[in-house]
Amino acid sequence: MRYLTFFLLLSCTMVVAQKKSLKAIDDFITLPGIESHIRFLSADEMRGRNTGSPELDIAANYLMTQFMSAGVTPGDGHSYFQAVSLMRLPVPGKVELTLEVDGASGSMAGVLIEGHSAQLTKPVVYAGYGTAADFDKVDVNGKIVVCLFGSQGSTKINEGILRTAPAKRLLASERGAQALVEIMALPGVPWGALQNYFSKSRVTLQEEESGIPHILIQNSEADPLKSL
Repeated sequence: MRYLTFFLLLSCTMVVAQKKSLKAIDDFITLPGIESHIRFLSADEMRGRNTGSPELDIAANYLMTQFMSAGVTPGDGHSYFQAVSLMRLPVPGKVELTLEVDGASGSMAGVLIEGHSAQLTKPVVYAGYGTAADFDKVDVNGKIVVCLFGSQGSTKINEGILRTAPAKRLLASERGAQALVEIMALPGVPWGALQNYFSKSRVTLQEEESGIPHILIQNSEADPLKSL
């Protein structure tokens, strides 16, 4: 009986403690409090908190002070911020590409993904999807490499831009290629939106870049592309 009484007393104590915790959470997190944070961070004066803008710093400092007032400990014991190296890419100039394959020649416009300005007249080689296995099949040294955008079987444009494109560029550079051209052959991709995105200044993670021109062109019925 004493064990049963102790168990019942312990259960009652746990229930009371849980109710106190829930009440403390309800007292701390309130609808007006949440609304005040949202209104401040989403105000027109914050201008969208663009990456690299003073408004983003204001938002970050605001969040830091809220963490401090709530008693949150900094992640590394010293700072609430994590350093991330970023770089601003300038607006690229006009990109013109003329391909001649098996006697078929055609000019096409493209967008510059990465790399520096260059005026090249070099042999062209086709390298499938630009994987390491594809590069093993062709000699790209001193040439312009043309491949399909993304990876085989994938329809995710973000994956193609953020993951596979940098890997292809690094492979091409390591093997002595002078430039990399990717053909945007994914179905349903709005080419106009891509042109708009890559044709303006943007902020990206600072990485070791190969420096070779990396161009994206639209898939078409142009004779050189059909020959490839």
